[in-house]
Amino acid sequence: MQQKLVLSFLDRVAAKNKLQIDILHEAGFQAGFFVNSYYAAAEKYFIQGDTYQILKPSLLGRLFQIFSFLLKYRKQIHHLEVYPGGRFAFIYVLLAKILSLKVICVERGDLCYLISGRYDKLTRISMQLCYRWSDLIWYREVYMKDFFHKIGYEKKLFFLHNAIEIESIAESEDDVKMVRDIDFLWVNRIIPERKSDWVIDILNQSEFEKTNNVMAGLLENTLYKKEQDYVVSNKPNNLQIIDFIDNPAILYNRAKFFLLPATIVFANNALLEAMSYGCVPIVTKAPGSDLIVSDGVNGFEVDFDIIALKKTMKSVLKIEAHNYEKLSTASKNHVLSEFSSKIYRQKLIELYQLIQNRYVWNNWFY
Repeated sequence: MQQKLVLSFLDRVAAKNKLQIDILHEAGFQAGFFVNSYYAAAEKYFIQGDTYQILKPSLLGRLFQIFSFLLKYRKQIHHLEVYPGGRFAFIYVLLAKILSLKVICVERGDLCYLISGRYDKLTRISMQLCYRWSDLIWYREVYMKDFFHKIGYEKKLFFLHNAIEIESIAESEDDVKMVRDIDFLWVNRIIPERKSDWVIDILNQSEFEKTNNVMAGLLENTLYKKEQDYVVSNKPNNLQIIDFIDNPAILYNRAKFFLLPATIVFANNALLEAMSYGCVPIVTKAPGSDLIVSDGVNGFEVDFDIIALKKTMKSVLKIEAHNYEKLSTASKNHVLSEFSSKIYRQKLIELYQLIQNRYVWNNWFY
């Protein structure tokens, strides 16, 4: 019997997608990807039978490419997974519905930009159509639930947050003697919702002059040049700024504290990764943040305010070694127990069973 194909549309396949690809293979699926840009390192994630194509740049070329593929492999395709933030995303969903294929709208964070009015009109319309026409909406952040309930899509919601592949974490810290020589670490793209300017302004102050810090987040073709330029132009001597990297494990092992002052905290992949290596988080209060960070137990949760952030950053530098180790151990244990790949595997298979049982025509009417 021919294996079913799960077809996803992404900007590019990166390290954070490996867990889902592995689960697809374990469950007997083939993985298919249409991407905007090629990432050579992703090749090792695939096995024979997987599909990996670069989307054509022109609209007509892209339409022909996708429709031809969907038509050819229609009987083999289990479902499509579409991220709604692209201008053409609604067309992928429309083509799927014309061919009676099932679609999961994967809401990873594009909703944040929709709510804040950051997308152009065409993209906003595209997103609304993706939500309406999809059979299920897979959402990963706590704040998203209320929005979808308000617009009447509660019947097709499925919550599954990000997770950490435990096998990638050293089972014992004795295997690698870690020297935590980085005081504060930032590993995330530099976007307005994450207050990188606060971090820069704080680290420029005299109280932090002797600290050693790293910010990994620069992108060559960023949409947020203003925010990134501010970071580069105001870089203090105690901060090393490097490009955003997919696998920053060496930084997590070296860092004492992970910084995430942001309006969205809960399912941030870098936050989970950092905690899984025992790096202690400092986050601002946001919907769901208290589900991952217990203030003073496995990290620090502060008000969304630069003064509160500075006060906490200053105080943690005085934490004694044995108290830091307690925080570090609690940080690691919480993520590995509550955000583990084992739980993610179970929930993802549940999602795929749910989409399999959906009626394709249902979502045209609500």
